[in-house]
Amino acid sequence: MGKLITDPFKVGRSATGGNPYLGADQAYQRYRPDYPLSAIRPLLEQVWRERAEGRWRGGETVSGKCSGAVAGKPEESVTEKRGRAASEPIRVLEVGAGSGKFTRALLQAARGGSNPTLGGSHVRVYDLDLRASEPAANMREQFTLNLPEVPLSEASAENLTDFYESHSFDLIVYAQCWHWVKPELACENARKLLRPEGQIAIVYNQLDVTYPWVKRLTRVGRTGDVQFADKPPRVNRSFTPPELSLHHWGQQLTLEEIVELVKTRSAYLKASLEGKAHLEQGVRHYLGVELGLGLAQAGGGLEPETTADEKSAFTPLPNRTLTLPYQTQVWTSRKR
Repeated sequence: MGKLITDPFKVGRSATGGNPYLGADQAYQRYRPDYPLSAIRPLLEQVWRERAEGRWRGGETVSGKCSGAVAGKPEESVTEKRGRAASEPIRVLEVGAGSGKFTRALLQAARGGSNPTLGGSHVRVYDLDLRASEPAANMREQFTLNLPEVPLSEASAENLTDFYESHSFDLIVYAQCWHWVKPELACENARKLLRPEGQIAIVYNQLDVTYPWVKRLTRVGRTGDVQFADKPPRVNRSFTPPELSLHHWGQQLTLEEIVELVKTRSAYLKASLEGKAHLEQGVRHYLGVELGLGLAQAGGGLEPETTADEKSAFTPLPNRTLTLPYQTQVWTSRKR
C-alpha cells in the first residue's frame, strides 16, 4: 500500500526545520497587532502598589534587612522605606521579544503614554529598568533597529540564568511565545531570576475565535494554536496557578494587509514555496469568495476550476478594510 500523503504542500510541518522566525522580516513589525495598553498597565501598577503599601519583599526593602541605620543617620521609618521602595525602578525582563512589539507598548505604558489606535492614556509614570531577550538572530536585528535603547540578549526562556543574575527582576514577561518554550525549564529559570514574590506574565494577543468567521479564517490561514481562556498555560509548582485578565479590542486592516498578516505566521514561514502559495490562495479565496468581500488574486491568476461568479468576486479592492476582533489574555503567576 502506498504512503498516505496528508499534507502535500508541507504547510503543517517545516520544510527547512529550526526556528520559523529566522525567516521573518519587517512585515512582522508592520502587520502583527499592537498590544492594548489597558492590558499592560496593571502589570506595572501592581508592582508599584505593592511596594507603596509595604507588601513588596523584593530585596527585603520594607523589612529593613537591606536598609538598616547607617552611621550618623537615623533609621528609616516604615513610611520612608515604603516610599523608597515605590520609587525604585521596576525591573522587567521580556523573553522572546521578537521585533519589539510588546516592548514598545510596555515602554509606552510606563511613560504614561497612549496608543492612538487602542487608547489607554494614563497619568502615573513608572521608572522602568527593562531588559529583553530574543534567540532568533534576524529578529534581534529588527529589535535593535526599532528599540536601540533597550538592552537585548540572545537568551531563550530555557537558559536565562546564563545571561542574567539571580533575584534581579520584579516581572518576567513572555508575550506571544509561551507555546514555544519548555514550561518546566522556563519556570525554573524564571524562579531563579525573580525577586521574592516576583511574577511571570504570559501574554497571548490573538484573533477572537468566538466569532465563527474569524475561527474559519484561522483554520484557512493556519494561524497557529489558540490559547483558550478556560485553559491556563502550564507552569510548575514554583509558581501559583495563573490568573487571567482578558481584554477585547479590534485591528482594522485592508484585505491585502490581512493576507500579509497571515504571511507572518509560523505555518507560512515554515512551509515550502508551494505550501506558501497554497496558503495564500486559500486566504484570498476565503476573503474574496466565501466572505464575498472581493480580493485580487495574487499575480492576477485563478485556478482553472474557478467559476465565472467566483472570478467576478476577485475584483481588486485595495482600500476595503475589515476589523479583525482580537482578545488579549494576560496570565499572571506569582513566585511561591
